[in-house]
Amino acid sequence: MNAKNWCLFLFLFIFISACKIDMSADIYLRDIKDVALANAEGLKTSGLLKVGVPSCEDKEKLSQVSSLLQDYFLNVIEKSCEEGMESLLTIGVDVPIVHSATGWTSKTKSTTALITNKSKDGSSILVSFALNKVRFRNLNEAVQNQFFDKLSFDESTVAFSVNNDGRQDEEIVVSDSFVNGKPVVFPKSLTLSRRNRIDVEPSNVRRISFSDNGSMPVLEIPIDDPRKETLNQKQNVEVAKNHSSKTQGLKSLQPLNYQAKERIYFPFPPFSMIG
Repeated sequence: MNAKNWCLFLFLFIFISACKIDMSADIYLRDIKDVALANAEGLKTSGLLKVGVPSCEDKEKLSQVSSLLQDYFLNVIEKSCEEGMESLLTIGVDVPIVHSATGWTSKTKSTTALITNKSKDGSSILVSFALNKVRFRNLNEAVQNQFFDKLSFDESTVAFSVNNDGRQDEEIVVSDSFVNGKPVVFPKSLTLSRRNRIDVEPSNVRRISFSDNGSMPVLEIPIDDPRKETLNQKQNVEVAKNHSSKTQGLKSLQPLNYQAKERIYFPFPPFSMIG
């Protein structure tokens, strides 16, 4: 490869790598229940974006990336930058938790949100991750104007850390995902003890659905007695509001156990797309 072609290859590699974006978010089950069962408003959880950049040494470029993202995400905070085969800038953001997929895009400037509501038969809480496709398209145009390429989910990941911050064991149902690195194809019930957490990374099919359709299911929480559960959450919602922002530091306050009891789950059907 001659010098001219090598320079062209290096130029393309730099700008293509600058457009990879990984997303992750913390899910706290108590906040999810507050929103789904008691219509709590204004709750947010912590998330991370990892954005490919040409170099961690170019502080001006890093600042430009952070500044650009402030128009499309909430509470953008530059955290770190890791050098390697590709350099990744890690940025902290807030992810809103909303009750309905209908009209959520008009309630926040965030490009992403966690949607949580009860299933049609009221037997469970459905949690999905939503993408504002209009805002993401505008973000892509801004990236193209400034960095000469577009963001892509082709080689990106979307992942969640599911935390049981309640006072008792909780049951969740996960499917079509990697759970703590192990593949789960069919719906499987997992029991999370208090202070436990699991890592959930949806499959490529769901990630592509998120990119193309603007939504993907994440997990389901069965409800034993929907009326009693709703009443309890309404009574506790004010307390939960006061503590929701503090749960973002839960992992630093007390180590969480990754172990969870699991069993194949059949009574509930696989997730359906919300919205």
